[in-house]
Amino acid sequence: MQVGKHIDGTVVDKRTGAPIVGAEVLYRHKSSTAVLTDTNGAFAIDRQVVTYWAPVLPVDYFGFYHYPLAIRAQGYKSKAYQPSPRPTPESARIELKITR
Repeated sequence: MQVGKHIDGTVVDKRTGAPIVGAEVLYRHKSSTAVLTDTNGAFAIDRQVVTYWAPVLPVDYFGFYHYPLAIRAQGYKSKAYQPSPRPTPESARIELKITR
């Protein structure tokens, strides 16, 4: 089964707007889909083919396009990103807060 859609964008520090290098972006609960941001904080993640997925995927009219991403970076609070339910590719700016 295929899940997700093409999403690209940047991961930045919420306070300064500086790019976060090496942040991990993945479809939530599926570590094999992980990509790392580059020196500009940029990432691109495409639809993924999976043979087993847990927990149960959300179902909507368009299929499984809106499955959430998880974003993690050392020194920052983890965050989930909820893509739009449209099947078209999208570009996102994801802001992370520094952990205290």
